[in-house]
Amino acid sequence: AVHHILQQGYDKEVAAVGGSISGNFNVFNRLFVRKIKELHSCASEKKEAILSQLFQMCCTDEIKYTYSRLILAAAFDTPYGTFFRQFSAKLEAYAAKNTQAWKMKSLFLSGSEYNPKNIEAAFCISSILRSSTVVLGDVQKLNRMYKEGDTPSVELLRCPALKEKLLRDLFAPKRKLGEQHRLHIVEVIRRTV
Repeated sequence: AVHHILQQGYDKEVAAVGGSISGNFNVFNRLFVRKIKELHSCASEKKEAILSQLFQMCCTDEIKYTYSRLILAAAFDTPYGTFFRQFSAKLEAYAAKNTQAWKMKSLFLSGSEYNPKNIEAAFCISSILRSSTVVLGDVQKLNRMYKEGDTPSVELLRCPALKEKLLRDLFAPKRKLGEQHRLHIVEVIRRTV
């Protein structure tokens, strides 16, 4: 039904409803393009609201996040490439802090070949990002992955949200970390530098 409404030219009305109806991929694609155009041409005071809608829409699941990032990456070489790069970076930061979709980051690593360890590391980092505190098992597993011979890309560890979370847990005055826990966190942070 929504697809037929869009075909009749009621894009603005459908866009007003937002991401809740973006399950249909054609609908998602049209809403995505419309919101990007709206973001590029709107007044600065409306940008945050539109960005929020776009981020929520693009991060509802891993497929939409991956699709959005691929579309944005394809637009990097256009005359508005800088705009698309900035938006892509903001989308990644939002996904890292707010959703499970960030685990798809392993698909967008620059200059690295396919490595199943990248996917495993991205899932582990995603688990750390979603939890309220850094669990010893997660940080231990992540540290172990980067000590073995065929290591995941270090680019995954350079996620600002991950660094922030690890540092916050390391220096939280109320949090009592064991020596092993502290050592694993420090080791992961060290690898990002």
